[in-house]
Amino acid sequence: MSDWVGKWNYKPKFIGDFDQDTMERFKVAQMQELFNVRTIQRTAFLNDILDKVIYFANEVLDDLLFPRIDISKEQFCLLTKKEFDEKVAMRDSDAGKCHTGFVYVMVNKDIVRFIHDLTHEISHLVSFYCLIIKKLSPCKQSVSNQQGYTINCRNGRHYFGGLDEATTELFARRIRKKIVDQTDLLSFEEWNKLCSFFVYIRNVSLLITLLTTYIESDISDKLLFKSYIDGSSDFLKAVERVLPGANKHLMTLEGDTMDVGVIAYRMGGKRLESAFKKELSYFFP
Repeated sequence: MSDWVGKWNYKPKFIGDFDQDTMERFKVAQMQELFNVRTIQRTAFLNDILDKVIYFANEVLDDLLFPRIDISKEQFCLLTKKEFDEKVAMRDSDAGKCHTGFVYVMVNKDIVRFIHDLTHEISHLVSFYCLIIKKLSPCKQSVSNQQGYTINCRNGRHYFGGLDEATTELFARRIRKKIVDQTDLLSFEEWNKLCSFFVYIRNVSLLITLLTTYIESDISDKLLFKSYIDGSSDFLKAVERVLPGANKHLMTLEGDTMDVGVIAYRMGGKRLESAFKKELSYFFP
């Protein structure tokens, strides 16, 4: 385990009385490779991709007026499909994961999918990270965490996961655009495929709809990314001001499920539901 000194947007929260030694132990972000994986040998080409993805992720932070984060290539575990499936994946659809300061990505022959997964996971890596340490008794404590918008509880429940994944895709899209515009890593066909490929399409569509339907309010992509990166509740407060009660529905948004339209209706009535269906039709004509 080592200190992640470059993770400036990490913050521990303590609930209860803790001694100074315990508080010091959680003071800085910790990196820990928990899956005991065997990584593939990185070629010069893979190293070049990693260098560019790290560089452009920090350029996006620059664009949003946030400090850069010190990210090392050693934080990236590039794996065969067999190694990823056996040791890291929780679902059949998983192709990448970000956990305790490490990014795990499956390397396959499709460079577009690889860069897509890599940019998605590094977006998780640069997002806000917070450990929540709660005193249960003199000798017992529980530790939960918040990453980006997602709040993971000790009991296995998590909230705002769908919002977090959609925001992650929108942040990653900015990285991908820089790769396309400023490098020659991809052919024209690969460029076109990367720009049109999304995961969590319904969640992304709902978030884009929310940002564009209420553009006259202070709901904005800048505010969305601000809370994603600094851990503030500014974006959720803006949503609540425009759509009172919406966040209790937004917090239940999970993976890319079919009931996103129902959540859109519960959040903003017919106006938001209709706009969501129109946005979704661009992906599912």
